[in-house]
Amino acid sequence: MVYWNEQAVEDLEEIFDGLVNWCTADGQRHMDYAHALEYKDDLYRAFNSIDRLAYHAPARYASHRQWGACAYAYRRNRRTTWYAVYDRHAPDCYLNRILSNHRTVSGAGGK
Repeated sequence: MVYWNEQAVEDLEEIFDGLVNWCTADGQRHMDYAHALEYKDDLYRAFNSIDRLAYHAPARYASHRQWGACAYAYRRNRRTTWYAVYDRHAPDCYLNRILSNHRTVSGAGGK
């Protein structure tokens, strides 16, 4: 089972809010509400099944390791990868954060 930390739930809600409100310089929305909701649901399904992964990869980046021992990368498109950062206590996973590659910093000792 995957247990969601309040921070991970908040991260998912913030992702959704960001997608819904993402606009170009002239105020045009990049994504309509229905597509943003589908995007959020896809993230939820992907991260809610991390307990069934055959392999639990250790967190590679320092910015991830501060939140958990493992990280699962969900590549949404060619520019965006979402990371579920979690701790595993078999058979359960405790999802601590959801981070994007746009916010991931390898830093010293990262990769």
